[in-house]
Amino acid sequence: MESSIQFSTLQVVASIASLVFGYFLFKNIQLTQLVLTKKVQHLVFGCSAGLFILWMFRTGIYDGLNVHFLWLAALPLILGFRWAIVSASLALIGVTAIGAEPLNMFGVNFLLAILAPIALTYAIFSFTFYKLPRNIFIYIFLCAFIMER
Repeated sequence: MESSIQFSTLQVVASIASLVFGYFLFKNIQLTQLVLTKKVQHLVFGCSAGLFILWMFRTGIYDGLNVHFLWLAALPLILGFRWAIVSASLALIGVTAIGAEPLNMFGVNFLLAILAPIALTYAIFSFTFYKLPRNIFIYIFLCAFIMER
């Protein structure tokens, strides 16, 4: 029995966009920092393992509000933008490898389930860090008010 994976046009475009973004990300990231610093190793791989478990078991509060999206929103605050993308990508590779997510949706999952939440969280963080007084409560209230609307 032959099984073939069929890709739609949207999935092909999303996969190409994911590869292009991944190329530019890994071109500008310092992998020597990951190899030489145990703290960075523990943070990146620990966050990947936690996200992998949350994603694999589809833990959620409500239907459609999965806990791994909440963890994805915390990743750029813990690791920074680039390492958050790397950590979440490792989790997505693991979830796809065990079959919890289909392979033909890898590019779409990367763009919508990893890049979008991390980029939005990092954009809000950058706005509050550079334009508003530096206080964690300002960030928390801004995120709460944005989510309320």
